[in-house]
Amino acid sequence: LKQFFILSVMLILFFGKPPPVEGDCGDDPNAEPGCGWNCGRKCSDVGTKVICPRIYCPTTCQCISGYYYDQNTNKCVLPEDCSPNQE
Repeated sequence: LKQFFILSVMLILFFGKPPPVEGDCGDDPNAEPGCGWNCGRKCSDVGTKVICPRIYCPTTCQCISGYYYDQNTNKCVLPEDCSPNQE
């Protein structure tokens, strides 16, 4: 049991924080726990085709379907609500 505990602590320290639980995405109602890199789902991606590899997928928050991550406001918004001039 002691070895399991030590191994668990080492894994948490090595891989970072544990995945968020449902409802743990701050005050953004348009975000949910999941693959949090929002590949192809950023305001700068609206209107473009982005190929997202599944090699790296950090478990944090992602925008819900139909919403895009606005890098200026750090919120998930509808495409028409994206801040201008995002790259």
